[in-house]
Amino acid sequence: MQPAPKYVAFEARRFAAPDPRADGRRRFVRLDGDKVAIDRVVGGVSMRVTVPTSAYRGVALRVVDTREDGFAYEIRLVHADPDLSVALAE
Repeated sequence: MQPAPKYVAFEARRFAAPDPRADGRRRFVRLDGDKVAIDRVVGGVSMRVTVPTSAYRGVALRVVDTREDGFAYEIRLVHADPDLSVALAE
């Protein structure tokens, strides 16, 4: 008998996100149903951090007054360690 397939609410997503301390000022994020993997290069050293989604506090919506263009919106996956927080959309 085969085990039942794992239910996944969404397919994994991979995208680039800003990271001011990383080489190239960006990181690559992969969102899975149960974990978040963050890949970046700092000082020529490649690193990957994998964090379970249960370690995140939640999702935050932020409205920013840009003065010249009106408002901008940012959606973030929030973690207690700001380096592990992830910008999902801007």
